[in-house]
Amino acid sequence: MGNRHWGWWTARLNLGGLVTAVAGINWAAAAFFNRIVLQEIFGAVPTLGTQVVVMAAITLVQVIINVFGIRLVAFLNELSVWVHVIGVVAIALLLFAFAEFRNGPGFPFRIEPGDPAIAANPPFWGGLGIFGAFLLGLLQAQWTYTGYDASAHTAEETISARRGSANGIFMSVAASAVVGYILLLAITYALPPIADTIAADASGTPAVAYTLIENLEGLGVFLSFVIVVAMMLCGLLAIASTGRIIFAFARDGGVPFSHVFSHINKTQRTPDVALCTAGLLAVIITVYAYVSARGDAAAASVTIAIITGMSTALLYWAYGLPILLGLRADEWRSRRAWTFGGRSRILAVVSILWIVVISVLFLWRPDNEFAFRGTAGFLILLVVYYALWAARSFKGPQAMRSEELLARERKVGETIHGDVAPGAVSAD
Repeated sequence: MGNRHWGWWTARLNLGGLVTAVAGINWAAAAFFNRIVLQEIFGAVPTLGTQVVVMAAITLVQVIINVFGIRLVAFLNELSVWVHVIGVVAIALLLFAFAEFRNGPGFPFRIEPGDPAIAANPPFWGGLGIFGAFLLGLLQAQWTYTGYDASAHTAEETISARRGSANGIFMSVAASAVVGYILLLAITYALPPIADTIAADASGTPAVAYTLIENLEGLGVFLSFVIVVAMMLCGLLAIASTGRIIFAFARDGGVPFSHVFSHINKTQRTPDVALCTAGLLAVIITVYAYVSARGDAAAASVTIAIITGMSTALLYWAYGLPILLGLRADEWRSRRAWTFGGRSRILAVVSILWIVVISVLFLWRPDNEFAFRGTAGFLILLVVYYALWAARSFKGPQAMRSEELLARERKVGETIHGDVAPGAVSAD
């Protein structure tokens, strides 16, 4: 639908979004870990600085597993599905059945004062009343939904990918909508007093963990630990995906020092340098958000808002470029296998407009200025990088000749149809 330049920008925006997504996942996992493990089990009083250290430690472990435990990653991938499914079902059922706080059906529509400090100095959307709250609420699912492109990441390994990957994207959104809505209803139904929940969240106890513990006590602690495990598994797989994208860019000559970033671990056959780079970049993004937010009274919440704002905007921009190109080009339409027919153009226009709306809500809010600054800084780096190097040097994805493929296989001892590649060293 577009040329190599469009592909370059789409890929880089997607990579920026994925790196910040890893940062956001692991920052949230660190928040739960601090509250459930360090505080609840060991009696420590972790600070926001502790959360940065824990986030970096979680990321380091995930990188090590991805580099040296490829079979373990495959097992944990399947385990992650069951942890998420069973965990969500268990939380919803237990809250509906045994919650100490039981809010009525009118509770979601009731207006209550929250944090007195916020009421005394409301952010810009606070002056808009219900409409402002509605606009802010639109963002609730957007960062979660960014994960639907995982089906696209695995397209090369998908049978009938043109249909299968598109169907996977659609079903992931549909399933997340249904299951996520049930979970949100359960948490809202059992939500403790608003002011207490906000105060707990500002002090470092995630609102969901606070809700579970206040309602289910010891069982709530266990369920919160399940959430920790689920997020760590999610971060593990996010690093796997991000690292392989960096490797793919390097393999195609899409980054300077491609020979470094396309390095393959000879023993494990994993893109070790690319995986380490993904983890390091995620930690750097987290440190930027932490330093930007640490002077705020609600620094923990502001930090995650900065990270998720950047991640969501970049990922949706990456999704929006192919949609825009699809509106401009017609030759690909005869080859499409998954389509909405005549409604496609209308949905494409609506999608682009929606991306514009959420970009404004995520980035151009006065109370989230550091997300805007971080994203703007990243775009400036991309523009400079593109002008000085990529515009002339990037040739687009290159199909390997058979001798090039054999050379790579020899380098890592790869096999061809069960036989060791000529010149490779057998693993036996």
